[in-house]
Amino acid sequence: HSPAEVLAATDHASFGLGSEIFATAITAEIDAPAPDGSVLLRWSNAGHVPPVLLLPDGTATLLANEPSNIPLGVAMPTRRDDHSITLSTGSILFLYTDGLVERRGRDIDDGLDDLVAALANRQSDSLDAILDDLLANVAEIDLRDDVALLAVRVGAAVSNGDVRETLVRLAADHSAPAVGRNHISMITAGLPRDVQDDAELLASELITNAIRCNIAPITLRTRLSSDAVEVAVHDYGAGYPEPPDGPPDHNAPNGRGLRIVAALSD
Repeated sequence: HSPAEVLAATDHASFGLGSEIFATAITAEIDAPAPDGSVLLRWSNAGHVPPVLLLPDGTATLLANEPSNIPLGVAMPTRRDDHSITLSTGSILFLYTDGLVERRGRDIDDGLDDLVAALANRQSDSLDAILDDLLANVAEIDLRDDVALLAVRVGAAVSNGDVRETLVRLAADHSAPAVGRNHISMITAGLPRDVQDDAELLASELITNAIRCNIAPITLRTRLSSDAVEVAVHDYGAGYPEPPDGPPDHNAPNGRGLRIVAALSD
């Protein structure tokens, strides 16, 4: 379903349940990268503050659409519209909640203008640095509303001779495997589905092994080139466990993870 159809279905479900709650929302999807690395963004906005697009040349602009759609749960039925734009490599998309820009006694348009100004010409900075600065300089200390931020950078396609490497530090708890799988999914977007699945499973098994052994810290490294995907999970255990000898014991309580790693990796 398109983003607009998802929001329309949410409206139907809300009214069908007799709910009197209303909310703003944005639903968006990003396609797999094209050969030149660009991606198609498609989104639908139910009364939410508009996303901000930071272009590779440093220009920041609001992705505001007219007519705007009303929030969820206000009226039924209501029209929901899809919008789309192609994001070139190096573009950064920002989504956020209104707690970042809305203040009592101030027009929200002034808050949006401040946000756009704060993002302009930041295209070369890391996403962490940009988000930290937004919280420090755009948001206020005495916040009356929650603030949530999401930033997505469109990476360049990997061509012959290019290598892309990433490093993620993981918490040694139950959240780590899912975080690792999600990271691998983003890194391998556009590759054959079986390659993505194998890479996600390999990372998940290795991360889970480190958690079961209560080993911390854990880091997930990836290396993507035009002809290979490398996945490495580093922990600080005493050594590499010996794989079990002989045929697999399907009743054994453990040991399957290493067999999966051995079967899927090259």
